Amino acid sequence: MDQDLLNIVIEETIDLDAVKHLEEELSFFGSDVSIQKVPPAGPQASILLLGVSSLAAIFGAAFLKKLGEKTAEDVYPRIKKALTKVHEKYFGVNPEYKLTIITSGKNKVLETKYSLLLGLYCASKDNLQAKFIYESDWSIKQFDQATGFYIDAMVEFVSNDSNKVRQLIIESGSNMQPHLIVWDFEKAELIKVNPFPNHVRI
Repeated sequence: MDQDLLNIVIEETIDLDAVKHLEEELSFFGSDVSIQKVPPAGPQASILLLGVSSLAAIFGAAFLKKLGEKTAEDVYPRIKKALTKVHEKYFGVNPEYKLTIITSGKNKVLETKYSLLLGLYCASKDNLQAKFIYESDWSIKQFDQATGFYIDAMVEFVSNDSNKVRQLIIESGSNMQPHLIVWDFEKAELIKVNPFPNHVRI
């Protein structure tokens, strides 16, 4: 995987229309984007939030720096539009598809409001790893707004030593990577998510 590119990793089970739309929209970035299709990972516990999502957008540092040099009006809409079919198929109150995790123990899977399907990833210069996640029932407006906030945060995360994401990671005291970051619409800010019960500290 090329650390200088926007790497898109897609499980083969993802809806073909969503994949085609994603590929068409991201073709705008030319050779700065690499799209790889992989076999499905199979059933796993809710710790999936800490793993690689079924559709993972891994933003390389060089790609993010290029984004930072361009105006948001030019490039952000391209990335947002590329993800619209993903939202249509897998997000909202009544999505076309719903992900189900099957395990052998009834208490093994923790319910989560966060989507296990999509994640945006990046790493800082000192290899702090962040994964930006989405709530499954977000409207397309919320989805788009969060994507914009995430791109802004990733550009800052790889470019500057002082930024919101780094602050959240340091304050959490956690060593578990990637660090899960989500936009909180009530607080109107980024927050860090702990996928485990409150009594579990990792």
